[in-house]
Amino acid sequence: MIFGRWWKSTGKVTDAPAGTDKPSDGLVTPAAPDSVNVEAPPSPVRQEEMEWALPQPLPGVPASMQKFLLREPVLDRQHAVLGYDFAFRHVDNEALSVADRQLADETLISALVQIDLHSFSGHRTTFIGLSATSLAGTWVDMLPCESVVLVIDVKGAELDAEFADRCRHRVEQGYALAFDDLPDEAGAQELQDLARYLRFNLHGWDAQVLSQRLASLHHLKNCPIIARDVGCEDDYQAALKMGFDAFQGYYFAQKSPGLPDHIDANRLRVMELLNLTAQHAEFAVLDDAIKHDVLLPYKLLTFINCPLNGLGRKIESIAQALMYLGYEPLYRWLTLLLFNDDASSPRDRALLQHALVRARLTETLGKQLLSAQAADQLFIVGIFSLLDVLLNTTMAQAIERLNLTEDVTRALLQRHGPYAPFLRLAIAFEQADQRQIEQLSGSLGLDARQLNQWHMDAINWASAIDA
Repeated sequence: MIFGRWWKSTGKVTDAPAGTDKPSDGLVTPAAPDSVNVEAPPSPVRQEEMEWALPQPLPGVPASMQKFLLREPVLDRQHAVLGYDFAFRHVDNEALSVADRQLADETLISALVQIDLHSFSGHRTTFIGLSATSLAGTWVDMLPCESVVLVIDVKGAELDAEFADRCRHRVEQGYALAFDDLPDEAGAQELQDLARYLRFNLHGWDAQVLSQRLASLHHLKNCPIIARDVGCEDDYQAALKMGFDAFQGYYFAQKSPGLPDHIDANRLRVMELLNLTAQHAEFAVLDDAIKHDVLLPYKLLTFINCPLNGLGRKIESIAQALMYLGYEPLYRWLTLLLFNDDASSPRDRALLQHALVRARLTETLGKQLLSAQAADQLFIVGIFSLLDVLLNTTMAQAIERLNLTEDVTRALLQRHGPYAPFLRLAIAFEQADQRQIEQLSGSLGLDARQLNQWHMDAINWASAIDA
């Protein structure tokens, strides 16, 4: 089903007129420039078209507050993505006064409201961190309550009856609440009863103290406990043993040292087909190669005949499927198959969603400055940039069997060439690297309002496909 949703989202499948035998041809190797003209801003027409959707900064907000909207995924024990935490990460993590923190919260809410948060909420939960003082602010009322979780930082707050009343009021309005690092002290019990989630920073506590705190909360059967800052396999395993129910961070997007690679026969066969497709092999050759695998014909026909594709008549042969798809869409479908084959684990599926967001954002960024053909290659750069993690090997070994263009290879191996700045910018969003984002976006002529919108669009797109 994921492939059908992806295909519908591209808007490219149409029922060809009778007698049409010319496939759509979109995988021509782009004549990418040797270097990107980083001084060139996006075209005026594109800017005007998008201006209505871009979140406007609040009047009087200091420039230091107008940052880039960053995300961290929250996954359950089966590695299914529950939702995303959105926040502004401040350069140098400077300590903010109460007034500045409230202003930062209002700026965050403003940015979220003015992008397509309603659409996003239909697919994933939105975790939004706020200070305790912001909870009573009228800005919170602008947020849709259906799938929003207000995560309250209680550090320094008085956990008294007045604060509990404010929390109860938000719950009565329909908002779900979570609390960060809720201490075991007077006043916390009532907040625990109001909480949909509790969240603890894995690296902000002594391990023994945190384990004891979790043990005291195990009676909360309907309140999942989330571990924050889970950045690697060791973090995940420690949080799992402590009894956490969910995990926030990119632990699943890291390789596992000491374990064998995941380059199996199925993936080797898909790589062979990728190479044939990239070479624009005759359809008869592709047809024969696909039929050598027992399951591939079934997968391809199921994909193209998915009701979401809206074809006027059923495709009954591989030859017909290839004719309708053409080379570039077939290549993209095969890249998804690498991540989502029969041997895929639940973690691979989480990695696929992550790769789709990165690929879509990388492609969108490049559309502003590169040709359409070059932007198509950026999607491949984005999704293949996590191929080493999927296969648990080095990037050089991951792509050695793929006949990729020189510019794609340079971007993946060296982070150089015309495609590299766009990939590096997409990765900087995942790493919460504000300085890198500012430098790259400035050199590419893109501002925070544009990037925040495109970032959310990429998450929406990937979430809709994997819903």
